[in-house]
Amino acid sequence: MARVLGLLKALRARRPGEKSYVVLDNSSPPKHTEVRTWAADNGVELVLLPTYGSWLS
Repeated sequence: MARVLGLLKALRARRPGEKSYVVLDNSSPPKHTEVRTWAADNGVELVLLPTYGSWLS
């Protein structure tokens, strides 16, 4: 979870003031409450791939 949050913070720093969309796999770290709360508070929308949709990435 800390790695995902660190990545999101680094990406956010590169585009301050803009809405960001981050496409992630459907694993558990992006679903963690702390990650989702931080993303919502900082203008980052998490887009999760559907289950069994690994062929989409």
